[in-house]
Amino acid sequence: MPQTPDLARHGLHRRLTPAQLRDIGTSLFGNGTGWQARLSEAIGVTPGAVTRWLSGCNPIPTPVSLVAQYMLIAGVPDRLERPTVCENAKP
Repeated sequence: MPQTPDLARHGLHRRLTPAQLRDIGTSLFGNGTGWQARLSEAIGVTPGAVTRWLSGCNPIPTPVSLVAQYMLIAGVPDRLERPTVCENAKP
């Protein structure tokens, strides 16, 4: 059984608060109009999902929290691409 990484040791949080996600989003994409849409594109979700997380209507999922924190550390790639489905892949 794989061990769960000690996220706190690395300064990462399993679940971000809406304020923390807002801080990360504006740090990455600026405080102007459109940062939420750019954040949603970068993490592969709809802009509506980001809006719901920021409003506190829905909790921010752990994978999203971790990806956002890693992007803050490593930066956002210059070119964002969604993975393509291999034609020969088996279901």
